[in-house]
Order: sequence, then structure tokens, then C-alpha cells
Amino acid sequence: MRRKFVSLILTIWGWIRRHPLIAAALMLAGAAVDAFFELAEELTENELGPFDNLVQRYVLRVQSDSLFAFSKIMTDLLVFPYVILLVFPFFLYLLFARRYVLAGGMVAIPGIAGLIISLLKAIYHRPRPTEPLLPASGFSFPSGHAFSSVVIYGLLGYVVWRCFSKRRWQRAAIVIAVALLVLATGFARVYLGAHFISDVAGGWIGGLAVLSGGIALLEVLQRRWK
Repeated sequence: MRRKFVSLILTIWGWIRRHPLIAAALMLAGAAVDAFFELAEELTENELGPFDNLVQRYVLRVQSDSLFAFSKIMTDLLVFPYVILLVFPFFLYLLFARRYVLAGGMVAIPGIAGLIISLLKAIYHRPRPTEPLLPASGFSFPSGHAFSSVVIYGLLGYVVWRCFSKRRWQRAAIVIAVALLVLATGFARVYLGAHFISDVAGGWIGGLAVLSGGIALLEVLQRRWK
């Protein structure tokens, strides 16, 4: 029994060493799923309200025309038709480069994310903040923009990382750029009063789960159909 256990551990460790990106993505996806449901449990137990309200009161004190314009731009980037204009050049490049697995992932993964967002909003039924600077419809948790920002910007970063970057500083720059876009989108949604900060956190975590799982699947498919 002990030998079988040791053999299993060595087999798993050998697989992780051969496929570090897939292993990391799967572990990150699992951790994100667990964190999302922990946050959702706190939401259902009404434990997030005090912190959400504190952040909302603070945000209302720092309003300005420039911040409003910036927040609206970050919001518009992830809605039709601007999101298509953002993604289509990458999709077209992948088709011409015959990277069909990646091209398919650029369509399928955001589509799956959209379905998951709609399902989660229908499950949790959380009302939006009552004093938005920019009207928004639908339920509040999780933030669809925060969720989509992780998935879409993360996928674009992954495509650039996979197809164009070879040096560590380039890959570090990609990670930083994606992180800044995601953070800016989350800030915009809170600033505009469309979401509470916990909605944004839920969107980020949920988006990370979908993105990580999607990247793991893309890595497997690319290895199989190179």
C-alpha cells in the first residue's frame, strides 16, 4: 500500500514537472473556485455589507469629471461593439497563423464566462447600489465587467505571451499590463456606483477560475493537436 502511494505521488510529481503551466493553471482554478464560494457564503450571510458601504461612502467623496470619463471608457471597452473591436484583431491573427485551438478559445471561453455570469447573477439576486453615477441593469453579484475583464484581458495576454514573448521581462510586462487593466475595470465599476466592492472581488475571483481552467484546457489541446 505504501509503495503504491509513493508511486502515485512520484507519478503526479513527474506529470507536474513535465506540464508546469497546466498544473499551475489547474491549481489556481481550484483555489479560485473555493475562494469564490467562500465569498458568496459571506454574501448570503450578510457579512459584506459594512465594508461595501464604507467603500461606497469613500468613493462618493472623490468624484471628478476626469475619473468619470476614465471609468466610462474602461466600462465601454468590455461591451458591444467595442469588445469585438478589441478581440477581433487577435482572433484574425490566430486564424492566419493557423493557431486554431487558440482562435477557438478566444470565442469559446468568453462565451462560457458569459453563461456562468448570467447563472451566478440569477442565483444570488443581489440588488445593485442605489445611487449609481451611470445606470446599470440586472443583478449585482458578481460584477460581469470584473469577471469579463479577467477572462478577456487574461486571454489576450495569454495569446501575446504564447505567440510573441520569449523573454522574462516581456512576460512580466504582459502580466503587469493585464493586472492594471483588470484593476482599472474593477475601480471603474465601483466608482460609477454600478457595483459594490465585493461584487467586483467576486467577479475577479470567478473570472480567474474560468481563465485558469480555460488556459489549462488550451494547453492540453495545443499539445495534442500541434
